[in-house]
Amino acid sequence: MEILAHLNTEKGRDKMMWRYCFVCVAAALLQPAWAGPVGSFSADFNSYAFTATCSIPPGAPVAPPGSCFVVSIPLNATGATSLFANSEFTAEQTLTFGPVPPFPFTGTFILTNLANPADSIFGTMVGQGEPTGPPGPPIGLPPFGVTALLTTTGGTGAFVGAQGFTEMDGTAIYEFLSSDATFASGDGTLKFSPIPEPGTLFLFSAAAFVAAARIIVAKRRVVMSS
Repeated sequence: MEILAHLNTEKGRDKMMWRYCFVCVAAALLQPAWAGPVGSFSADFNSYAFTATCSIPPGAPVAPPGSCFVVSIPLNATGATSLFANSEFTAEQTLTFGPVPPFPFTGTFILTNLANPADSIFGTMVGQGEPTGPPGPPIGLPPFGVTALLTTTGGTGAFVGAQGFTEMDGTAIYEFLSSDATFASGDGTLKFSPIPEPGTLFLFSAAAFVAAARIIVAKRRVVMSS
């Protein structure tokens, strides 16, 4: 009864609103610890290497407007990430050519701690690539921009059970094309940015909503009293 009486006062309601706000923020900050190892990460790779070969039909030219419909694109990058000071990022992508860009791709990835290879995270990726300029040197193919969503589904070592989401943005510049156009390779840049867990976003949003509501109520009280 005392609690109910306390809530019926403006001061009591104010305290409960701020306490709810504090609990939401605290829960959002502590959520990664409850969920297990964090699988999202940030990184800036100034250079990475990739190759491209046609998988459907096998042996077809990879350079558009060739007869290749599906291209296999493995890539590799090394450098520092938010998870590991010395990392290796590898991915296996399958890109499908369509009538017009952007061209969708799917694949898998692994991020390994080179200082302790027993620690790694892995998952799937879904994205797209499209030309960002006209064809040009060194081999007459256009530069490409790539974007993707990485979903961490697990890990090894200290990262068993890791989960998370990461955004990828990058460029791809073709540097070599075989004489029969069935093999290409190149390099580019990759940037990774972590995405907060949906539950974390909800809790922060709830806290922001309560804080905003409290401010609005306070302003109304000032107007009514003046």
